[in-house]
Amino acid sequence: MKTIFEMEQLPLDQFRELGLIEGDRLLLPENHIQAMLAGRRTDFIRLEDLSFGADRIPEIDVKLSLSYVGGEASLNIHPVYKEPKMHPSLTDWAKDYLIEGEGRSMELEVESEKGKRQNRIFEYDPETNEFLSYAPSYLFAPEQINQSVLNMGQKARFRKGEWVLLDDGTSIQHRASDSKGLLSSGKQVMFSVKEDKNMVVYRIGDLKQLFGDEKESNNRGLEKEQKKSFEVSKEIDSVSIHERNRGYNQNGSR
Repeated sequence: MKTIFEMEQLPLDQFRELGLIEGDRLLLPENHIQAMLAGRRTDFIRLEDLSFGADRIPEIDVKLSLSYVGGEASLNIHPVYKEPKMHPSLTDWAKDYLIEGEGRSMELEVESEKGKRQNRIFEYDPETNEFLSYAPSYLFAPEQINQSVLNMGQKARFRKGEWVLLDDGTSIQHRASDSKGLLSSGKQVMFSVKEDKNMVVYRIGDLKQLFGDEKESNNRGLEKEQKKSFEVSKEIDSVSIHERNRGYNQNGSR
């Protein structure tokens, strides 16, 4: 799949400062590297013997991600905060709404770094106690998941981080804070995306489970919405299957 960042863009000096470089080799599992290249966060990794000025940290568990700073890829470190880290774009009500509801997301219009108004999807990462956001316009939605071809409404819900109910009863949800970018009521899904004129199918396994009190009521609403949906036609020249535990790309998250 296409990624936001390329391997040659990785800020190796910043990884080296964290002790994650040996020679020219990045000391991270492939799934962590793919998550960062796709614009997502890694799962937790343990960093040891870090020095920041006069401060020394024997060990710390953090997530890592990449972002563009001044047109170049820069490494972000996400430790576990004792209290939720406040976000300037969120009101107290919005913060409470995201924190108190597992798997919740919220779409808000905010001002971008370039001074333009932009819609972003906000969510809360309970593992680090951080709020994060992404631009749904940059997030691609799959053509098909398992045997379900997604209609326009389902794709829109997917980009916004809302629950999507598939024909086989599986519920899925995009989550920017997850290393694979996807939660599901099933352990694995077949994720089909169009690349040029080919349909490429990825098997994404070991997915974190959807949960929460809102699931049943949300699924009832999705069933009603799907009755109003229409089919999406697609041209497929060939199909190839990649059986990898990979997530998918998500643009513009931070």
